[in-house]
Amino acid sequence: MINMNTLHPNIESSIRDLAVPISQIHTDENNVRKHPEENLEAIKRSLESFGQQKPIVIDKHKTCLAGNGTLLAARAPGWTHLAAVASELSGTSARAYAIADNRTTDTSQWDEDKLASQLAALQNDMDFDHLTTGFNDQQIEDAISKAMQIQNISQPDIDIPDICQVLVACQNESQQKELFERLEEEGYTCRILTL
Repeated sequence: MINMNTLHPNIESSIRDLAVPISQIHTDENNVRKHPEENLEAIKRSLESFGQQKPIVIDKHKTCLAGNGTLLAARAPGWTHLAAVASELSGTSARAYAIADNRTTDTSQWDEDKLASQLAALQNDMDFDHLTTGFNDQQIEDAISKAMQIQNISQPDIDIPDICQVLVACQNESQQKELFERLEEEGYTCRILTL
């Protein structure tokens, strides 16, 4: 008996039985959603950190109706399989679904307070790569600043954790490493940032 856990470790165990060889899946030539490099990098980072947590949707010809970005991002590091749900939609219905799948995310909104609070907590967790959220450091700072402005205007009880950090410019990598090790020995939680 084949052990799916060792065959497709990048796919969430509960959907591994939906694994389809990536070589058999076609990107949708009529896909209305573009995936610039920044977007694909964010998807790749998510896949690398969390694995595939939800299946893509393909039609009977194995053309991707939903999840083209995931398909493209999974090809880059050489994944061989993706979990995929086969849809029976075709023609106009398949095209409309592919558009709706992308459009419905556009019409949702962020809860600015909760987003800022959660991003700040993730940013402060030194054991977690907060960039796997798809937000870069500047976007996180902007979200926190925006929430704090809203707090000052209307919601004085918003809970945004304090972020107390020190950024030290080092002359070279060896000085950076030496300072990092010294601070770690003194009990500080540190991470290395190279700009």
